Amino acid sequence: MIRKIQLFSLLTMLCSGMAFAASPVAYVYVQKPVQGDYVVAPIYAYTAASNGKLTPIKGSPFHVMGNMIGNTGSHLITLGAAFMYSYDVSPSGVIGAQTSEIDNQLYSGSECGRAYTPYLNPPGEMDDTGSYAYAFLSGGSCYALQTYEVQKPSGDLTFRGSAIWEDACTGSVDNSVALPTIAGDNLFAYSIQGVQACNVFALFEGFNRESSGTLDFNSSFSAVMPTPPPGGWYYVPEIAQLTGISIAHDTSNHLAIPVQAAKSGAGGEEYYAFSQIASYTIDKDGNISTTNTWQNMPTLANGTLNEMKIAPSGKLLAVSVQTGVQFYHFNGAKPITEFTGVVGTSGYITTMAWDKDNHLYAINGASGRLHIYEATPTSVKEVSGSPYDDVCGSDSCTLIVRVP
Repeated sequence: MIRKIQLFSLLTMLCSGMAFAASPVAYVYVQKPVQGDYVVAPIYAYTAASNGKLTPIKGSPFHVMGNMIGNTGSHLITLGAAFMYSYDVSPSGVIGAQTSEIDNQLYSGSECGRAYTPYLNPPGEMDDTGSYAYAFLSGGSCYALQTYEVQKPSGDLTFRGSAIWEDACTGSVDNSVALPTIAGDNLFAYSIQGVQACNVFALFEGFNRESSGTLDFNSSFSAVMPTPPPGGWYYVPEIAQLTGISIAHDTSNHLAIPVQAAKSGAGGEEYYAFSQIASYTIDKDGNISTTNTWQNMPTLANGTLNEMKIAPSGKLLAVSVQTGVQFYHFNGAKPITEFTGVVGTSGYITTMAWDKDNHLYAINGASGRLHIYEATPTSVKEVSGSPYDDVCGSDSCTLIVRVP
């Protein structure tokens, strides 16, 4: 009997210890922006528990050069104006030594400028596989999207190619170009370009991945817009104000894109009173189409659109607008449907990221606080302990959430 009691007590302690040492559901990294190269900036790193609680990672903040653009799990990739950098990341989320750097000015696309623009921060990203990183170069009369492979397991960076295109309004400083959003299948990417200064309005750009991994222009790309209201209206895609990234993707072949009805008049372009959100389907050639109409698309709350993110489950769409986040039901190719009003009463959300445990992480650009929401198709609530103070303090902070 004594032996059984002792064994039971030992098992109880082991189980309790296992629960206490439960693995985090995500690693969360926040960084204030820096400009130029060889400028060291702190990254604040946290583990996230299943209840959404954040715990600083030992050694945080970590200091790196450049702005974060992605985390492969074993390496953190950052981007300066002329250099891309790679840093070791331990299994516990600790950022270690620099392992590689590469000068984007030595490769094709450098004639378009450097990886710095006040419209996009940071002007780079990674695909969902963690295999490829991209630098967006601008500053002249052209744009370039350079592709770099992140070698495994070393983290070394290798240039693979670039896509180069001219300014839609050559010489204009009013051009708005969105960083391409890479689709869930990692085979295609989509961007929006628009210039009101020379009456060239928002246009889609399509990219596909070559065998080398390079994202290049999809020469046969086409996009079908939603059915517009009667009376000479037509739809144009809308560009997010702060991030420039206004296309969201799920894990398969669907996109969410904000659109606005417009028509040409004697005084120029006339816009509909509100914006809407369309759901799109990607075909095998990378073309996008929608069956949505002006009558069944949800409207956006009035105010500035900053970013949209679809949950890994594919069931929810988060939109940062007005003073917070508005949640919608995402239904694949079917029309998106309304779910909540704007959650949040002050400031504005500049950047967001999901984990796979129903948590949305969102930075308030006015307060610098990090808000965490638990969101399911039936309810949305802010988790206990949220928001976290003094995490950012800038409206251009970078947020990366890595799921183990």
